Amino acid sequence: MMADPAYQAIEPYKLMAMQLLLTPLAGEIALPPLTWLVGMALLTLYLTVGWWRAARALRALGPRAAQ
Repeated sequence: MMADPAYQAIEPYKLMAMQLLLTPLAGEIALPPLTWLVGMALLTLYLTVGWWRAARALRALGPRAAQ
């Protein structure tokens, strides 16, 4: 596409459009939906509790269980 001679005529406009799309126009904070945040927090809590319980059960079995 860049080798096409007709592309040289429209290249500046394409670059201006790309710069416009990459420039933030409003002062909004981009946050993921609340359901994703809550879901990730609950998943982290679930995995942490599971890891903690497994580590505690392994410790209760004694030093021979780690071998």
